[in-house]
Amino acid sequence: MTNPLAAYIRTPKIYVKLPSQAKFYDPSSIELSVNGEVAVYALTAIDQIMLKTPDAMLNGEALLKVVQNCVPGVKDVKRLVEPDINTLMLAIKIASSGQSTELDIACPNCNKEHSFNINLSQILDTQSYMDDDTSLNFNDQLILNLRPYNFEQRHLQMLNEIDEAQTLRMLDAKDDLNEADKIAEVAQQVNRMAGRTFDVLAKSVESISIIGGETVTDTAYIAEFVKGISRDQAEIIISRIRELNQIGIKTNIELVCDSCEHTWTQPLDFDPTSFFG
Repeated sequence: MTNPLAAYIRTPKIYVKLPSQAKFYDPSSIELSVNGEVAVYALTAIDQIMLKTPDAMLNGEALLKVVQNCVPGVKDVKRLVEPDINTLMLAIKIASSGQSTELDIACPNCNKEHSFNINLSQILDTQSYMDDDTSLNFNDQLILNLRPYNFEQRHLQMLNEIDEAQTLRMLDAKDDLNEADKIAEVAQQVNRMAGRTFDVLAKSVESISIIGGETVTDTAYIAEFVKGISRDQAEIIISRIRELNQIGIKTNIELVCDSCEHTWTQPLDFDPTSFFG
């Protein structure tokens, strides 16, 4: 029997193209319209509760569930790359709250807080798209086939930021620790964060082609290579991946303070706990 309430269940509010143009996804893992867009639905009451649940936010489960619910055409949310995640976060906000939103932001010059009306549709219109070539020529010896960070890597980055903040608070609170013990605790945390950083980096290298030779796709070999290169070499790869991560919508907005007329560039925070607040 067909649910008699089917006609009253929510329908898509907006359709958007993904900055990646779905190039990193298996065709069976994403459902696109004839125009190459995904359908985006508004947040439900359950989604709102999930976004306010600290434990669910900390382990990434809340954001995962919300995207699954609001963008059902994406069958494997964990593989979503960062430019697509940002676009979908913005689209879900538009679908749920309308074309604009009010944000309370303090002026960096006079510290006075103002309420700014932000046109979300205009931000969505700034979107750029990924080229077919996402490779990196590495010292004229290797060609690295790269992709932006995905959902899992984004979460690992968030855990690194939390660890860093917790380490600083812990050290401030432990007045009884001598300098050697503090250094040891910091070193332990740094090692853990460094391990995550290289894990994140290795997961963005899909394959490595030896110029004039074979192509390596084995993830263990790639991880061994990434963990064995120098810091300067790693920075070259990180810089290229950062470029890929920044494709999509422009997350900086220009603001003017009503009090002191100071003009500045404000990054738009896509932290779901505040963005959907």
